[in-house]
Amino acid sequence: MRENDRTFATPLAACYRIAMHEPISFRPSAAPIPSRLKLWAGRISLAAVAPLVLFAARFGRIVILSRLLAPSEFGTAVAITIVITTAELVTDVGLEKFVVLKSAADARRALVAAQALQIFRGLLLCAAIAVLAGPAATFFGIPQAVASFEFAALVPLVRSFSHLGIKQIQRDYDYRPEALAVTACSVTGLAVAALAAATILPDHRVIILAFLVEAAVYGAASHILAHAPMRVIPDRETLRQLLAWGLPLMLNGAGLALIMQADRMVVGRLFGMHILGVYAVVLGLAVAPISVLSQITNGLGMPMLARSRDTPKRHLETYLWLAWFFAFLAFGYAAFIGLTLDVLVPLVFGKAYSVGTDTVILISAIVFLRLLRGGPTVALLVSGATTSLTLANLMSGFGIAAAAALAQVHPVLTSVLAGVLFGDVLTTVLLQWAAISRIPNGTGSLWRCLAVAAAGVAILTTTLWLLPDPSWANRGIVAASGALPAAILGWSVLWRWRLRERT
Repeated sequence: MRENDRTFATPLAACYRIAMHEPISFRPSAAPIPSRLKLWAGRISLAAVAPLVLFAARFGRIVILSRLLAPSEFGTAVAITIVITTAELVTDVGLEKFVVLKSAADARRALVAAQALQIFRGLLLCAAIAVLAGPAATFFGIPQAVASFEFAALVPLVRSFSHLGIKQIQRDYDYRPEALAVTACSVTGLAVAALAAATILPDHRVIILAFLVEAAVYGAASHILAHAPMRVIPDRETLRQLLAWGLPLMLNGAGLALIMQADRMVVGRLFGMHILGVYAVVLGLAVAPISVLSQITNGLGMPMLARSRDTPKRHLETYLWLAWFFAFLAFGYAAFIGLTLDVLVPLVFGKAYSVGTDTVILISAIVFLRLLRGGPTVALLVSGATTSLTLANLMSGFGIAAAAALAQVHPVLTSVLAGVLFGDVLTTVLLQWAAISRIPNGTGSLWRCLAVAAAGVAILTTTLWLLPDPSWANRGIVAASGALPAAILGWSVLWRWRLRERT
């Protein structure tokens, strides 16, 4: 190495060079802190665009349809959405995650295999939904809507022809193509839903039309923005790897379907379409943003963990930071829901919708648990421990069974929410245990993280229960009760990030 290219790590060496009138060149091992912050701020901003736009469009659609459609028609639209979403979750083999996790050498083969399997899955779902349309409509007590359920079978088929290339390049933190495609399809779908519901199609069929338009626009945009044409003839070895990695995730998808949709099935079956619409509106307002937060954090967290796998120390510090970050995010969002849900629901959807204190407390605890498990979920996906992830998510089935049993004994919506909360507790405990068991060091930090977050939520929900009167003074007391846990979690997030940057 030339003399002028030497890097001096100590001030004494630098002073010696200055005294001898020799040039000094510094080559720092890492970018300055402001540059790093600017870099990550840009990445987070781009990663947030697609989830935020998607959430805004879906939320806007719910608001529009809940106001333009009759309650029973809106409930039927929710039932159709449940069928499509459940079918896609149960057959989810993690194609988007698979193409992101593969290294550059295997990236092209992984993309081809994922595209082929995605189209096969779309064809399978189309046939299955069409065949089961009759039983699904009968289950929800709306046999007159069988034709609509059959027509809805086209939605997953159209979705299957989108190009996964705009997902794969997210490994390099390139979120622009995905943001553009999602923005185009979301805006178009929302406009179609609003116009159709207000004019030519003021019933539940408008949701199918909106889904088909969104899928078609997203698919076209993904092909335009992808770096290469779609290939769908995979090699056997890569396809075998994909199936070995992804098939266990089908059970995980079944668990996610239990978490996200089975409670609505119970409500629709036991209480009817009108009450299903009310339940979907109230719970959806609180839970829907979690998908946005999860997409943003997972989109950043998975590449961070995947790229640090070859450096054990940095990999550990990255996971510890993610655990504290998700705890901070979960507590902050639970506090926000606890303080505002009873105000937001009637404000957004009308005075016909109201939320009681018991409902607010139960939903606050549910959203806390669902965000808290983001850290272990990312870690288990990156490490390939899909079986553990699947078993944990399947625990939510006990919650649905509890919800159905409680609703039979005490037929109110809070009974369903209590059962859902029980299932979320089981799932979260199992996920945290699976993640902790795979960490050779740092378990002390994780236990402290969980203890602080759990204590914060216990204080929050207890204060809400003790002060049910929704006055501004009581809201201030509830907010103040969570200030200390929030401060501890926030400071720990910053401290763990600094430790990560030093490795």
